Amino acid sequence: MDKIKKTWGIRGQLIAGLTLVTVAAIALLGFLSIKMLEWSALFRKAKEAEIVAAVVQTFVQDRPPIESVGGRYDAEAKTKGLRDFVKSIMEKGIIRDMSIADEKGKVFFVTGEGVLTDKDEGRLLFSIKGLAVKVTGGGWFEEIGKELFISTSVKQGSGAGRLVFSMPLSDIKEEGANFRRFIFFYALFDSLIIITL
Repeated sequence: MDKIKKTWGIRGQLIAGLTLVTVAAIALLGFLSIKMLEWSALFRKAKEAEIVAAVVQTFVQDRPPIESVGGRYDAEAKTKGLRDFVKSIMEKGIIRDMSIADEKGKVFFVTGEGVLTDKDEGRLLFSIKGLAVKVTGGGWFEEIGKELFISTSVKQGSGAGRLVFSMPLSDIKEEGANFRRFIFFYALFDSLIIITL
């Protein structure tokens, strides 16, 4: 009888140990999978930011000279096409705020909540073709963050003028939440099968 108890005690400890290791390994794989998905989604957003920046730079470089209207300068004529483009991508939720400053640092285009500047807020994620892409909020053991903060020069390949804009991360958060639910149920189901076996 003592021999049976001792055998089941060792067996029980072995099963408990294997179960603990298996569940921990599945949880670690799930966590790393979620972080890889988030990193991939942030990189995809950074590539979107690169396209937005390239289009805005093209608008700014190709903008017509300021037209004189009744003896005064018409700033609206200078930025109409750019304003229409930015309005359309803001309506789609691609960007939130944007500021553009000329070579002298004078802001000539603002949309959203106000003038954005190159702030030290957030941590640098990527540096793609002259774009500094930072994320505000979030962290390794936290959610993905609140928004991306992008800054670059207005003219490609030069330091003249600054283009600064922000991109919300709500779509990535939604995608991440769905993936987390999938990983949780997968890990639970997988753990139950392994423990049962």
